Amino acid sequence: MPADPKARGFRFGVQLTGADSRDAWIDKAKRAESLGYSVVTIVDHMGDQLAPMPALTAIAMSTTSIRIGPMVLANDWRNPLLVAREAATLDWLSNGRLELGIGAGWLTTDYEQLGIPYDRPGVRVERMIEALPLIRDLLSGERVDHSGPYYRLKNASCFPRAVQKPHPPIVVGGGSRRLLAFAGELADVVNVHTNLGAESVVGDQSKADISTAAARRRFDWVREGAGNRLEQIELGLRIFAASVTDRPEAAGTELGRRWQLSAGQLLESPYALIGSLDQIAEGILERRQEFGATYFTWNESEMEKMAPIVRRLAG
Repeated sequence: MPADPKARGFRFGVQLTGADSRDAWIDKAKRAESLGYSVVTIVDHMGDQLAPMPALTAIAMSTTSIRIGPMVLANDWRNPLLVAREAATLDWLSNGRLELGIGAGWLTTDYEQLGIPYDRPGVRVERMIEALPLIRDLLSGERVDHSGPYYRLKNASCFPRAVQKPHPPIVVGGGSRRLLAFAGELADVVNVHTNLGAESVVGDQSKADISTAAARRRFDWVREGAGNRLEQIELGLRIFAASVTDRPEAAGTELGRRWQLSAGQLLESPYALIGSLDQIAEGILERRQEFGATYFTWNESEMEKMAPIVRRLAG
């Protein structure tokens, strides 16, 4: 891997949301593969969406090269040993194409439907910080004994062995300082997320925070945690608003309504890519220079229109 993260090649992912049928679901993944995307991902919420691991298994059995992964599994309602077993099985079934994304959990409606406490962010993050090394060690073939504040494992082991060694890439997504610093310490891929002012979160997380300065802080937190291992980490940006258009102001106004953002705020945000293909390509190159980000994921609604960007920049 290059010593300078800014010298890495680009990878592009598309986040799928669902489909009307099994065949349509698989066709979406095959189309992403044919367009040159590196990864297809799926979120993990309790609403009207497919369960991530079985849905990804169907894709794994129907494609040949595209990588797969949840972005991200919510740690709060999963046991580390069960996560490791499911991940190892999916890596085995996909011939080593899994990228295991883990997050702390954040959407209040998920917790309401599950009937479990929605702890303050610090608790949710600390729970994940305890779980993730256990998942990594189990996926690496270690036998684990552990007794901690949140998890207890006794003589735990994982079968089958994952194809990728020492383990499938671990992807951590988040936006808080503690989580991103921890991701720098442990993760193989760090997806720097932002708060989008969603109504289903509380406190500071309910405020949209999409500026370049905010993104720069978040990437700095990753670097603080990573120290000397920064060159081993792939840095990613989750693009929440993408639009190929010759009318960026109008597109920015329309897209911004969802999060109560102005067109100017959206067009200046590193979490958005809006404009002509040339403008978007230039914006991605700028984000690599500014932040070291080389892995970009956007929603399936823009999969086709953004495909020329993939062909131009991937690799």
